[in-house]
Formats: sequence, structure tokens, C-alpha cells
Amino acid sequence: NRNAMDPTSTVQAQNAYTARVDHNIGQNNFFWFRISGSLQYKNASGGRPALPQSQEFRARNIGMSYVHTFGASSVLQAQFGTSKFVTPLDRNFTTVDTSFFKQQGFADSMTSNFIENKRIDPSMNVTDWFANGGYYTYNRPSDDKQYKVNFSKVHGSHIIKAGWDLASTDNQLNIALAQATFTTLQTAAPQSTGTTGSALASYLLGLPDTAGRRNTIETMRWGGVMGMYIQDQWKATPKLTINYGLRYDRNFIPPFGREEDNNMYTGSIDFNRGVYVLLKAPPSCAVAKTAPCLPSGSLPDHVELSPTGKITKDPTKQFQPRLGLAYRVRPATVIRASAGIVFDNWSGVQQASRNYAGMWPSIGFVSVSNLNPANAVASTKATDPLPSGVIPAATPFLVTGYYLAPDWKNAYSVQYNFGLQHQVGSSTVLSATYVGSGTHRLDVGGLYNVATTPGPGTASLRYPYPYIVPQNYTRPWGNASYQSLQLMADGRFTRGLTYRFSYTWAKSIDTGSSGFFGAEDYSVQNPYNIGEDRSVSGFDLTHVFSASWVYQLPFGTGKALQTGNKAADYIIGNWQFNGITLLRSGAPFNLTVTGDLANTGNTNYLRPNVVGDWHLSNRSPAAWFKTSAFDTPPYYTFGNAGRNVMRADWMRNFDLSVFRQFPLKGDRSKLELRAEAFNTFNTPCYSAPTANRSSGDFGKIFSTANAARQLQLSLKLIF
Repeated sequence: NRNAMDPTSTVQAQNAYTARVDHNIGQNNFFWFRISGSLQYKNASGGRPALPQSQEFRARNIGMSYVHTFGASSVLQAQFGTSKFVTPLDRNFTTVDTSFFKQQGFADSMTSNFIENKRIDPSMNVTDWFANGGYYTYNRPSDDKQYKVNFSKVHGSHIIKAGWDLASTDNQLNIALAQATFTTLQTAAPQSTGTTGSALASYLLGLPDTAGRRNTIETMRWGGVMGMYIQDQWKATPKLTINYGLRYDRNFIPPFGREEDNNMYTGSIDFNRGVYVLLKAPPSCAVAKTAPCLPSGSLPDHVELSPTGKITKDPTKQFQPRLGLAYRVRPATVIRASAGIVFDNWSGVQQASRNYAGMWPSIGFVSVSNLNPANAVASTKATDPLPSGVIPAATPFLVTGYYLAPDWKNAYSVQYNFGLQHQVGSSTVLSATYVGSGTHRLDVGGLYNVATTPGPGTASLRYPYPYIVPQNYTRPWGNASYQSLQLMADGRFTRGLTYRFSYTWAKSIDTGSSGFFGAEDYSVQNPYNIGEDRSVSGFDLTHVFSASWVYQLPFGTGKALQTGNKAADYIIGNWQFNGITLLRSGAPFNLTVTGDLANTGNTNYLRPNVVGDWHLSNRSPAAWFKTSAFDTPPYYTFGNAGRNVMRADWMRNFDLSVFRQFPLKGDRSKLELRAEAFNTFNTPCYSAPTANRSSGDFGKIFSTANAARQLQLSLKLIF
């Protein structure tokens, strides 16, 4: 099977600095200023030998704060912060020169005319074998700013707080790549696409399944989030404290493109109406001679101009009430409960704006899929898989892109909890808390405008809009539910020992909308009925136990056990043992089958049929489950296996460390020797197995989810 080894070393350097000034201005004013910076370099493998990848990270952060007190009852604080960063990344082969790929017959669309005249070697991605090739990104200096003003006042039994904040975001990215992906489909038997074929054979024959090119300047106009809140902490009785308040956020989604970058000639599809909304109309191709331009000189059918120069509307109704209660039943026992609504103002917002970069009538982003299907004569070679020329296609509906529903809105969560805390003795607090949430308007991605039902014949005739090929389309239709019981024992530092033990029993369920920006895009079989795929989330962890402790041994001068001999106490004293233990359930993973057996025009969505019991009494990396329990579904049907029905290996990790302090002359300074072991027992926890029923490695594991044991020695001077 996979016996390749990449000997490329990883070299990483990290440099950081911080400087801060604190200043009291009289008795009622306090000011601080801080500047921090980071410079990091990393040279490592880009995925294969002779494919090095170099990356930098240069960042600077400035923060300042001013506090003014109005007597003993009121405080005003104003804050400002700004961050700037640059993260260039470059990757190319070192064993060939710039002319190699052209000599092999690759078209200019795969090798040439990239931004900044960068060399980009085409990436050949072979499923289950290897991936990656040339790639370049450059984050031009981005400038994020944040302003905050908070005011609090004590009035009788009330502590009233109010505030305002504004956070602006800025992202400017140049990106260049060209790639072709190979799967089993191109060499599969037409009647058995789910179990035959070889991705490596498809590669050796030069028959890709998908291909794409990205050559874009991705910039955004101003955007961010403005928020305000008011809250009252009311001590209603000596035993009862009530917190209640309201927050409001106004989200300004950053529109794509800037006039000075000449990249606003792009748009997005609205599948509510079957139209393409264009930000700005370019000149005719007869005049411009090259993209961006209009091939016919005017807008084609089903294409319209945005009246606002934006594609996505800003969500404005983001009111978030909050309520919290704390009731002291006894001196050592407290009941706590709270509920509130929380909006996700940031996740996916920048990515949504970036997705429009280079789309029609520009040609900076080109993506084609379903090339060389198993039931057709192979016609597209990996050397020239993309549309050629410098003029865009006649319409924006013939190539695949990444689009966002125009009615997209921020996800929000209704969160609630109820808990009991009880102090045992003088140093231990026990707590038990029920925590739950219901989340709505989550992102669901994947291909849309596929056939509404499986069936024979031409799938495009069953598309809602037959003139549009299926598109990656993110819509705010997902929902999720989380329920958990959380237990914790927290021991304060007593007799040299402090500890924390926690256990969570939880269940998270959603509709194929787990992770950042709909990361489970292709786990939904039917995009028109996502409720059919409601199941455990991709990040669901049923059991999570963690324990951490710090123990200073009671030996030596001033400790419970001392000899009275200075030399002996110096030797046996000042030892400290620390540990962190993590035990948790395995994460779910989703089974798939290659090919559009349902004949809907979709890709990477299908799951197998369950035909037996998949459990094995002795699981191993060679066979994590009984593969014969799954079969490819018949043509024109979806698979009956549920989403995320199986789990990977459970995680167990133990970190231990020993500290020894050596007091120096006068006991005003100390030298501390640290010996630390991460994954102390070198326990391998396996990653998820190959989950594609069509792969020859189905059910096998080739990697671990944790790192091998790492030992670290360090010396610290405290003075």
C-alpha cells in the first residue's frame, strides 16, 4: 500500500517582541500603551519530496487603554487596537526548471500569466495517493481595527454597565494556482463506478475528474461589526443576584472589490430567481479585447446589475437579550442559571466576500468538474483541461464557482444552562451544570441546482434551472442542537496541591452544517431536503474527561518534611510535579461512494448501502470495520447509510513534567530546570480510516491523530 516517505526537514524560526508602558495620571486616570510584533519563517515539505514550501508570518499589534474613575461609583474605559499582518506562501518543484511543464505539453492556462509574474507549477492531485504542486498566496498588509468604550456605575444594589464597540476587518489577498484532480471514475467500469477504477491509473492516462485555475487579486471594501449593550447586575436579595441586559450588533458585510484594484467586474448567482447578479459591468470584448469584458457587448439573458454595488445584504435585526441568575441556597451552595441569544458575526464573512474573486466576466477563477465521466469517451487531458483564451464564456452559467445565497444571514444560537456549585471543605468546589443550545441559520454548502430527484436520463433536464450547471452554493438553512451534562471538581492551591477534574457527556446534532462555513458541504445527499441527513455533528464527542494538577513536594526548607540540614533540604526541596490527562470519544466520520450513481449531477455526496453488521471484535489500522457490510447503492438511488454513523479511534493523551527550582544567593532569584514530556507514554491514537467505499483502502488507517512523544528541556531564570 502506501510505503512512501518524505525526508524533507522542517525548519522553523519564531521571533517576537512586546513593549508596554503603564502610567497613572493623578489619582483618577490610568493609561497604558503596548506594541507587539512577530516574525516567523517556516520551510517545510509541500506534500512531496522536491516540493518545498516556504511561508512567512509578519505581524504587528498596537493596543492602548484609558481609564477614568468618577469618584467611587463610576468608571469609564476607552480602548483602541489595530493589527497588521502579511503572510506570503510560496511552493514549487525544485527538480525541474520553468520550461519543464510546457515541454510536457501543458497549456498556458495551467502554467503561465499569473499575477506578479510568479512561476506556478500545476498541481496534480491523485485521490488516495498524493497531492499538491505550485501554489502562491500573498496577504498584502491587512489592517484590522477595534474601538471600545465601556461605562459602569454602582447605584445602590445595582451595577449598571453599558458599552459600544466597533471592529473593522480588512483582507487583501493575491492567490495563484492551477490544478487537476484524478479519481477512480475515469477508469471505472460504467456499470460499477462505485467499486472499480483506479485514481492512479486515471493520472497515468492523464484523465482528470476536475480542474481549476485561480489567478486573483482579492480585496474588500470596508466592513465590520458595530455593537452596543446595556446590562444591570442587581443584587435583589442577600441571596439572589440577577443579571439582565440587551446587546445589539450591526453587521457590515465587507463588499468584494475595489475600484483601484480593477476587480469589481464579478458577480454571484441567485438561485431564488435563477439570475446572475453583476457588481459592475465591464466594456464590450470587442473594445477591451481581453477579460474582464462582455462577449456580446451587452448583458446576456438572466444576468442583471446590482443596484447597490453589493451582492449580500447586511443583517440588521440582531437583538440579543441575556438573563442570568445566581441564588445562594446555603453559604457553601449556589444555584446558577442563564439564557441568551448570541449571533456569530464573523465566521465565514470574509470568505464569503472572497469567493466572488475572478468570477465571470473575469477569468481569474475557472473551475470545471465531471470531466471524462465513466459512461463517455475520454476527451479532456490533464495538460489542457480548462477553457482557453482571454475572453470569458458567453454566459456565467457554464463553469462552476462558489456562491452565497443573497438572503444569507449570520447564524445565531439560543443558549441556556442550569447548574449547581457546592464547596467542600476550604479548598474544593464541585459543580454540575446542564448546558444546551439551539442554533439556526447555519451554513449548508455543497453543489446546488442539481436534479431535484434521482432518476435515469439527462440529469440537467431535472435541474431547477437547466441553463445553469450545478454550483457550490452556501445557504443559511442549517440548524443544530447541543445538550450536555458538565461535571467539575476544582481544587484550590492547598498544601502544595492544586487540581481540576472535569467530565462532559454531550450530544451535538445538525443537518450537515458542522464546522467552519459549512465544512461538511458534501455530506448531504439531497440538498433539497437536508432534514434527511440530520445526524450527529462532525465534531460530536460523547465523552470528554480531562484532569490537570500541580503538586509541590512537601520536602525541604519551610515545608512539612524537612531534615534541618541546609544542604540536605536544598537537595530534596523545591521539586514540583505537573500533569495533564485527556480522554475523549472518537470523532464521527462520514462514509462515501465515488460517482453520481443517483444521476442528479452532484459530486462527492453519495453514501453506501448498509448490507450487514460492520462491527469488528478486534479493530486495527488494517481493518477498522467490516468493509463487506457496505455496498454501492443501485443506480438512481441514494445510499441508506446514515451520515456520520461511524467513529474514529478514541483519544488518550498524558503530558507530564517535573520542575526543580534552585534558589540563588539571597533567595531573590531562582533558576528553574524544567523537564516536560508530551504524549508521555507515546500512545498512538489513530486518525479516521479511508471512508470512501470506492477506494481500495476502504476501512484502512494510514496516520495518527496525535503526535509522537516529544521531550523538552528548558532553563528559566526568575529574578
